Amino acid sequence: MNVKWDITLRADQLPNPIIEHSIELLPSNLINPSVEDLKKVFNTGKQSLKTWGRTSGVINGTEPHWIGVFKQTPLHTDPAYPRYTHHLILKADAFVLRGHNKIELPIFRGTYILLDTHSPHQLFALNKDACWYFAVSMDSKIKLPKSETLPKLINYALNAPLLTPEILVQNNGGRF
Repeated sequence: MNVKWDITLRADQLPNPIIEHSIELLPSNLINPSVEDLKKVFNTGKQSLKTWGRTSGVINGTEPHWIGVFKQTPLHTDPAYPRYTHHLILKADAFVLRGHNKIELPIFRGTYILLDTHSPHQLFALNKDACWYFAVSMDSKIKLPKSETLPKLINYALNAPLLTPEILVQNNGGRF
């Protein structure tokens, strides 16, 4: 749900939704998708956010899945999803992640974040050439330790297909 910058935070919302972050050394064979592959996923020339690779119909589980953004996101909250999301970023152009307080965290390949999705947050492009954000993600109702989530995220990224038949059919072959 998009929100305005002048929103008054509720008692359960954080001014900076980034709870934890670190830089991780990634296995050399971990996916680093090409722009051509990401265009097949997004099939749009407009700003968008997309998740895929989940078990069909399941949005509240704790299984890993892909998440990507083309361009940037507005300041928003995600009340329909579990409160926390754990991301291992595998591709990021010139982006920062920020909350209501506008404190910016530069993000790039190898950044791990634990984010409170019920608090306002924005993926912000630092320049007009910043187009792609791609991560493996895992949502949860409670904060899970990185020691539990990071191995699951890496395992998923090593073994799950990026271009599933479902996503290619959904996007009509990925015409951008």
